[in-house]
Amino acid sequence: MCVNSLPNIISVCRWQDFLLSETVVALFTKNKLARFDLLSEIIKPLHPYDTHEVIALNIQQGDHQYLNWINEFLKYRL
Repeated sequence: MCVNSLPNIISVCRWQDFLLSETVVALFTKNKLARFDLLSEIIKPLHPYDTHEVIALNIQQGDHQYLNWINEFLKYRL
């Protein structure tokens, strides 16, 4: 697995009839879809919110060299 951390993101949302604004960190992990459930179960206990934002985004298109690297990188890893 490979993770990118994007700190200092301003999140603005409505929660329980309140408008909330706070600074959050977004983590982007690169992994196989077959491992999503396992990864989600690892993240949930560490996530500070009651409703966990754990989502999967499919790659629609990308640089072939990068996509080959991702496939090779994920062959033998969790």
